This record gives sequence, C-alpha cells and structure tokens, in this order.
Amino acid sequence: MATMVMQSLGCDVAAINTVQFSNHLGYGQVKGTRTNSSEVIEIWKGLKDLHLDDFQILLSGYLPDPQSVDAMAVIGQELRAKSKKSPGRFFWIVDPIMGDNGKLYVSESMVPAYKSVLQNTDLILPNHFEAETLSGVKIDDEDTLKLAISIFHSRFAIPHILITSLVLKHRDEESSFLYVAGSSMTSSKTPRIFIIKIPRIDCQFSGTGDMFGALILVRLREAVHKSPGLENAPNWLSNDDVPSVDLPLAKAAEKAAASIHEILYRSKARQDVETATYQKKIGSENEIPDGKTESKKQRWTKAKAAEVQIVRNLRVLKEPAETFKADPL
Repeated sequence: MATMVMQSLGCDVAAINTVQFSNHLGYGQVKGTRTNSSEVIEIWKGLKDLHLDDFQILLSGYLPDPQSVDAMAVIGQELRAKSKKSPGRFFWIVDPIMGDNGKLYVSESMVPAYKSVLQNTDLILPNHFEAETLSGVKIDDEDTLKLAISIFHSRFAIPHILITSLVLKHRDEESSFLYVAGSSMTSSKTPRIFIIKIPRIDCQFSGTGDMFGALILVRLREAVHKSPGLENAPNWLSNDDVPSVDLPLAKAAEKAAASIHEILYRSKARQDVETATYQKKIGSENEIPDGKTESKKQRWTKAKAAEVQIVRNLRVLKEPAETFKADPL
C-alpha cells in the first residue's frame, strides 16, 4: 500500500518487500513467505553494485524479526554515511510496527531491536501502544503524552516523533475521537508538541499505518521544501523560534490526516453496502455451516468488505481538504 500511495503522489520508489503474502492479516489466515534478513541485504547489495543507491529517504514498515530490523539498520546507516557531507540529503523514517490495542503481535525481542536503532532515525511513527512500549511511559492523558515525547527526544535523540491512534483521558468527547500528536525538537532537545483531533470511524481497517507513513513522507518533504533552506538543515529541524503548529511536521500531519480520514469514511460507506450484500448471499445458501465455519466466513466477509478503497479515491490523496488543524499542546 505504501508504495502505491507514494507513486501516486509522484515519488520514485524502490521497494524491498519484507513479506510475500496472499492477503493482509486481518483475514485471520495467510499464505506466503517472509523475506529473511540475508535476502534483504542481498537485494540491497544488488542496488549498490549498479550504483542505484542514491536514495534521499528511507521508510521502513513491517519487519518480521530482529534480524530484519538489523538489516534495515545497515541500509539506513550506509545511506546516512553517504550523506555525511550534505546535511538534509538523507532522511530516515521508521514505523516500529509491533502491536496495537495493548498487546504485541510480534516477538518481544523486537522491542530491544527497535530501541537499538531509534537514535539513528529522523522520524518515528508509533501508534499509542508502540509509543508506550518504546518510551516506557503509560500514556493516558496530556501530561504522560508530553513525558513520552520528551523521552523520545532526550533519551533517544529522535528529532521528530508522530504518535497515531491516541486515546486520551480528560479531553471532551474522547470516546468519539482519536488524536495524532507530534513534535520536532529544538536545538536543546526540548519538545514542540502539537495535537490533532480526529473523529473516530467505527471500523477495523488494515494497512492504514502504511498509508499514513507514505503520506507523511510525501507531505513532510513537500512542507520542508516550502521552508527556504530547510532541506539542507540536519534532520530537517526548523529554527527554535518556529512554534509547534507551524512546523513542517504539523503541516504534513494535517494533510495526511485529512486524506486518510476521508478515504476511510468512504471505505466504511462501501463496507456497509458490501457487508449487507454478502450477508444476504450467505444467508441464502442451502448448506448451513457449523459454528466454526460460520465464524470464519463472517470474518472473511468483514475483512474483504473493509479493504481500504485507495484506488477509487486517488483525488483525496492528491488534493486533501483542509479538514484538520493542529493545536499546540
């Protein structure tokens, strides 16, 4: 999904697939293979041998094991070394995909693996649970959110942080909204935090993190290039006097959130129609399956109906409405 989104917005992309799966995991079962770390490095070596390694941005998504994290780190560090004499020439984004809703869905060994590479990255994109897991802070309100972000800046020296799918107490109508919060640190590693309030859509989608990462990459680069000279600044960090809501990261998050929310809203509408159609078809079958088979079929129906409708909504990717505005925190 990430590759298609970036290409739709004009990026030249060289993708190294970490899995070759028949479908996403939302269906509850899958066929296919994982790309092991040695294969990732072999592909990377092939690109280098042909001098096809002049990349400006590295975005990593799902990685199946700690060895794959190490392989990703090798690529990132080599690209960083190549750009040493040209600050801003290379930007590294990591989506530390590990879990959601309070639990890991990867091995616990992935946590220290990700922690070991964070200090070399420019931007990380954890969800609520992943931010808690990496920072060691239970995030349930604005104060703990500020603490977690401060730790990412001060302890891990991560220049930019953007946390998605936040659920925060003590905010109006929190059950009906999710939040995205981000920060670009100052020269003294002080946070500059902004927050965006987004209406919750009652549906479980797969792949939204990949879409968000791709959109942030494109929109952040776009916003950076609108700030004179910033593309040549180390880590794309704005001057200390730039307030949080005027940061390129905030502008990128506003646009990315607008695109994703509208696409998911339209996907949910289509899901409702498809679910009703499938339910009618299943109900008319002569053979009544046992409880276990019926449960699986219901899950497959919901998963298929909840596929994110990106191709039908490319204009929403390219021309997002000004739906959301970042507020300072």
